[in-house]
Formats: sequence, structure tokens, C-alpha cells
Amino acid sequence: MLPIILIVCLSVLASAPASPQFGQLLSNAVQASGQLAVQAAGQVAGVTHTLARYAHDFDVFPDKSKQVQRNYTLAEVQRCSGVAGGCLFVVYKGLVLDLTEFAPYHRGGSSVLQQCAGGDASAAMLASGMPPQVYEIFLKRFVVGRLVSISDEGKNMNNAE
Repeated sequence: MLPIILIVCLSVLASAPASPQFGQLLSNAVQASGQLAVQAAGQVAGVTHTLARYAHDFDVFPDKSKQVQRNYTLAEVQRCSGVAGGCLFVVYKGLVLDLTEFAPYHRGGSSVLQQCAGGDASAAMLASGMPPQVYEIFLKRFVVGRLVSISDEGKNMNNAE
């Protein structure tokens, strides 16, 4: 936006006769565009700072992605539906996330996670309006493995022998 404003101002300046009023008008336009650029930079910095703060808040949860990862079948994930205080697993883009400790702290409430518990939450998470990059930042610490089909699980077990 700022480069467009400056280009328009400069092209008008080149084609217009010089006058004190025009000089003041151009000066005001450049100053206003500069203020908009500063405001936009502040908003971007604020979002970055907010994301960093929230990412730091997630440090209270154990980083399960650093533990030994394993493959899960859908049946195994479904058994972790969060019922009666049990484990709460969801699938996001093929990754299995253990959100058991996080559920009570979810901004939308644990009931939002309960709706997807034991299943694939990818569509619901993407439909929430939150940019996918945010999920990549915040949720990687909850990854405990990958979702595989039963036939894939059998292949992995056969290859391990």
C-alpha cells in the first residue's frame, strides 16, 4: 500500500505545477502513509509477540514429540476419547496428538476437544479460522505418533522382524 501511495504522489508531483499548497498536500500524504506503515508494522510485531507469548505458555506442557514416537491405528486413537477422565487423542493431518493435559486449558473449553476426541480433528481445526501455521507452532509438542491403517501397521510389524 505504501509504495502505491508514494508512486501516485510522485507521478502527480511530476505532472503538476509547483505551488505551496500542493507541496503541503504532498507532505501530508507522505506523512500519513508513513504513519500507516508504522501502525502496520506495530500490528505485525504485536501478533508476533502475542504468538511468542502463547508459544511460551505452552512450555508448561510436556513436549511429547521428543519421546519415542509410534504408529497408531484408528481403533487405538478411538479408545482415547477422553471419556471419564481418560486419555484424549485427536488426529491432525495424520499425526496423533495427546491433548489429555491440555484439554482443560483449551481457549474454547475442553468440550470443543471432546467433540473430536478419538478421531480426526483436521477438518474442524482448519474450519476454526485459525491459520494452520499456528497449529504447527503450538501442537507439535503434543505429537505422540502417526496414524496408520491396519494394513500399514502389519507391514511395519513385518519389517521390524
